[in-house]
Amino acid sequence: MTGQWQWLDETVLDFTNWGPEEPQNSSRSIYAKLQTSDGTWSSGNTWSHRSYICKKLKVLPKTPPTQAVPRVPKRVHYGLAVVVVVVALCLIGLTAGILYKKTGRPLPSISKPLVFRAGWKAFNNPLYNGPVNTDDSEVDTNTADSNQLVTQMD
Repeated sequence: MTGQWQWLDETVLDFTNWGPEEPQNSSRSIYAKLQTSDGTWSSGNTWSHRSYICKKLKVLPKTPPTQAVPRVPKRVHYGLAVVVVVVALCLIGLTAGILYKKTGRPLPSISKPLVFRAGWKAFNNPLYNGPVNTDDSEVDTNTADSNQLVTQMD
């Protein structure tokens, strides 16, 4: 009879708490009833009318509780992060010191950009032959200024 037992709404009775030797394989056993003494189900006939019950989800058998493995918190190495930052700053300082010793001039910064002195090349330029002359006594001021040159070109 397994699989033939149905609720009134015609859904399959999926319950496994039948009493001993139940359900009975009899043509008169067309209803199931709950034994309140032990909570088991048994099949019955239509000669006796009882109160109705509501459909409820199947109660699964109890299983022993499993031991939960204690979770070890993940360690965050803040000290290591601080050491890495300090070492990085030391390496940057050491590099700046070595460059200062080799070039003899400080490295440029945002607040104090590097100013090139006369005679120093900023880059290799084949058109640049010598140091820039900054002495005003050697500059010819009698030549035409830029406005005159523009006028003469037109």
